[in-house]
Amino acid sequence: MDNFSPEPNPSLLNSSNDPAHTRALKALSQIGLMASEMTDLRKTLAATLDLILETLEVENASIMLLDSESNSLRITAARGLPDDALGLVIPVGKGIAGTVAATGSPILIDDIEKNPEFSASGRSSYRTKSALCVPMRLKSTLMGVISVNNKRTGEIFGENDLQLLSAIAPQIGALIENAGLHERSERKVRELGALFDLARAAESITSLEKFLDECVQIITSATSVETCSIMLLDTRGRVLRIAAYTGTYLDTFKDCLIPLGQGISGKVGETGEPSILNDISASPASDRQDLDSAFRSALSVPMKIQGRVIGVVNVNNSLEKRPFSQDDLRLVTALASQMASSIEKLRLYASMEQKIRELSTVNSVVTKVNSSINLRTVLDMVIDLLVETLGADSGSLMLYNNDTGTLEIEVSRGFSSGPPITTFPLGFGVAGSVAKTRKPALVEDSSISGAYAMAPGERPLSMICAPMVAKDKLLGAICLERETSGGTSFDTSNLELLVTLANAAATAVDNANLYRDLLNIYFETIQSLAAAIEAKDAYTHGHSRRVTEYSLALAGIMDCDHNTLDTIRHAALLHDIGKIGINESILLKPGKLTDEEFSTIRSHPVMGSKILESIDFLATVRAQLKHHHERWDGRGYPDGLKGDQIPPGARIIAVADTFDAMTSTRSYRSALDWNVARDEIVRCSGSQFDPKVVDAFLSLGEEFINAVIKMQNPTNPPGELAARLVTNNPDLACLVDAARETI
Repeated sequence: MDNFSPEPNPSLLNSSNDPAHTRALKALSQIGLMASEMTDLRKTLAATLDLILETLEVENASIMLLDSESNSLRITAARGLPDDALGLVIPVGKGIAGTVAATGSPILIDDIEKNPEFSASGRSSYRTKSALCVPMRLKSTLMGVISVNNKRTGEIFGENDLQLLSAIAPQIGALIENAGLHERSERKVRELGALFDLARAAESITSLEKFLDECVQIITSATSVETCSIMLLDTRGRVLRIAAYTGTYLDTFKDCLIPLGQGISGKVGETGEPSILNDISASPASDRQDLDSAFRSALSVPMKIQGRVIGVVNVNNSLEKRPFSQDDLRLVTALASQMASSIEKLRLYASMEQKIRELSTVNSVVTKVNSSINLRTVLDMVIDLLVETLGADSGSLMLYNNDTGTLEIEVSRGFSSGPPITTFPLGFGVAGSVAKTRKPALVEDSSISGAYAMAPGERPLSMICAPMVAKDKLLGAICLERETSGGTSFDTSNLELLVTLANAAATAVDNANLYRDLLNIYFETIQSLAAAIEAKDAYTHGHSRRVTEYSLALAGIMDCDHNTLDTIRHAALLHDIGKIGINESILLKPGKLTDEEFSTIRSHPVMGSKILESIDFLATVRAQLKHHHERWDGRGYPDGLKGDQIPPGARIIAVADTFDAMTSTRSYRSALDWNVARDEIVRCSGSQFDPKVVDAFLSLGEEFINAVIKMQNPTNPPGELAARLVTNNPDLACLVDAARETI
């Protein structure tokens, strides 16, 4: 009996005297038990095959499930077949199983070697002699096929075998469907759990590196794959770098760079479109990188921020050796989207921390330089701070010798036997060129830079170099180096900080007012931090500057001294810095906030204080910032301070902040007329606000208030409008004059 067989006749199974009837009843009984006891799909498939082997007394058997997306069968479970058979893809319409799937009819072949259509040629490893293959349906839907080969007795398959396998096939289909439903339910739970775990990691981890390490573990577990990698885009070099990964496969490739457009990940990074390859070996060699060839399958998804690709997420090799599906793609895409948002937030947080470290460094230079009048001591302090802060392996500070017209190294760090060259003519090498042109330089890799002459045996370096110039007079240059092997090159932000501190060092060498210049640099950094806050919320653009203007005017009217005015200026500029850690969806929500969202908003004074807590000299600023939402009657937050317990600057900022909030357009309402807002301030005197501050507020004239409200991208220093209003406070005028000199 060969090829297509008619639909089985159930009458053969109705005979209680037929052995097939007994075996079928036993098999159906066992399937019923499995249906009530087993929910794991893989275990269900394995148990089903064991049942088939026993019932039909065959050498091998396999269950092939239909993938409707690719219109193919995949060997999902097997017994008695070679290991490489598992996962094998068979197009519908090809071979015995493919033909059964295409026609919906069973096939019984006595001797496959004598069958011209299904000859075993090319499949000798399967050692198939006779074959029986039946469709597996659930109701009218084809789920796959069941294939058995070679009876252990050496007999050929008969009609009873066909009837038996056809009888139990629908029951097995139902059993697999039930297990599949349970598995899909569990998968959905895992997916939701992964999204939750990712969100929790984003909230609790502030280090980008640690966050990405946690992400690859979460994705690996959620997708049940052998390995996962997260690649971040280096926009300068247009390459992807592996930032985190799981699985030993990637140990060899962890330091490799993937150019955009090359390989699977490179193409995803360039096009911004995801990719699924379930058989990488079948793709053209020109489309693969060495990294890709280490895997049998790959799912790659871009991470995007506002349509801009920032990296790629890759998962490879399903642990179940199944093909990646659209469900997998949807899950990884959702995770990638959530990660991209968190990565951007962490980068902003890191940038904020970097600015604060830079600010602290500037202040340290100020403090240390002013602690000594000895130039040598000052230079030692400067080079030590720069090498440590910028993570340099070596560095040198050179002064210009007017008599010889050369740069001479005065202090250096990181050279075991001193720098190889101690004198540089102008125009010679990187330092000489920087001094001659008075322009800073960044060398990312000395081995490929024409500006740097490497000595024999010297390791490749990354270098930043800045001139020291004061009052248009060349005083010297500062150079810092890093070894690039296994390390990170300097970037433009490092160079910018070096330029700032080189200018400060030049001022010290020239015996100028180093402290005032560095304090001005510090103040500019304060303004940039305030700008970073407002960049998150277009509705509050200019809010910090306006609050600063109102606060300084109120403080000037109340005769605050120079130090208090300076503290209020900085606290007002930074009063909302804590909002940098709050999600935009809450900040920009047009409707009413939930209790949880409102609680998050209320946390920003404490968060702002924590951001600045590592900087000792900002202690007084932190206190004003932290308590600017306290109320005079003690019903404010975060600490419920009352009356004079509230720092004076915080009481002033509270009035200024509230007034500007009311007279500004927000996502949830239009701006109020300033007269209405003023009346509300007066109404809340003695309850929400300090009555003395409210009295000072009433001294602000209409002309001043309108000028502040209309401020757009001001270039004048904070407090200038206040100084024009309050003409009888010399400390306020002095504060504004000092700031004006830097603009």
